[in-house]
Amino acid sequence: MQSHAQRPRGAVIFLHGSGDTGGGVRDWLSSASGGKFDRAIAELGLGEVVYPTAPERRYTLAGGAVSTVWFDRERLSPGSRQDRAGVLRSLRQVEDEVRKLEDAGVPRSGVFVGGFSMGGCLALEALGAEGLAGRLAGVFSHASFLSDDSAVFEVTAGGSAAQSSRPAPTPVYVTHGAADGMVKVAWGRSTAEKLKARGGLDLTFKEHVELDHELEEEQIAGLLDWISTVVGRPGFGQVVGGGDGRQTSAARRGVSPAGATEVLHADQVEPACSVTYDITDLGGCQSRASFHVPPGRAAWQRRS
Repeated sequence: MQSHAQRPRGAVIFLHGSGDTGGGVRDWLSSASGGKFDRAIAELGLGEVVYPTAPERRYTLAGGAVSTVWFDRERLSPGSRQDRAGVLRSLRQVEDEVRKLEDAGVPRSGVFVGGFSMGGCLALEALGAEGLAGRLAGVFSHASFLSDDSAVFEVTAGGSAAQSSRPAPTPVYVTHGAADGMVKVAWGRSTAEKLKARGGLDLTFKEHVELDHELEEEQIAGLLDWISTVVGRPGFGQVVGGGDGRQTSAARRGVSPAGATEVLHADQVEPACSVTYDITDLGGCQSRASFHVPPGRAAWQRRS
């Protein structure tokens, strides 16, 4: 059994852009950073970088062709109607990856979630997701934006209840290439400004002057510097309910709908359940998705 001294303090989940794969963005990061990215993450004591792949689904921007995308888009624009069902379904996949890390002994509060383009958008959506909002080490995105009707913006300027339960604002790092010919830098800048107005976030926005819609060494180095800064803060990766680097089952059960870490007595905790939805996305593709509701809560985008 891995000892506490050997257990990683955290991890990084990196989400690819539309039409890519986890393996594809991993290879791109490695090439752009000269093989330094994963190694630097390990040297920070974060253990590993997880590169999930989005499920295949019909993508309106690809003429309805099947592609690996986190959600559908009818137009590439902040004013385009959000595929909220697709976003929720993919956030469920992110949550599953976080749980796998927890099962391996990595505290949720030590997990960074971020990505490129569409993947960066999904990462930013985690700022408003139950179970993720206010409970991650940090969130980052590059060459991305949020839709104007994103649920993340539906929170009042004072911040969400999940955010307010956190002892410090969630660190967020948003970067964009000023020469991005696919996703306008103005969209990324506007997203950052709206997130700052939302409250509850320690947000840094950085423009890279000559960078197009791509990953490159300087941008990756900046990301690593930001992660290193967050990791170096007092209390990084601490969890409630267990001193071995993991949350106890009681602490997990006791997470309230607002994300607070109040531990409830067993007779106060609602049982776990699952809810199944029939979903029609923006492209007209029908599917069925099941969402797990944890115990204690049952009563309550190089590619875009």
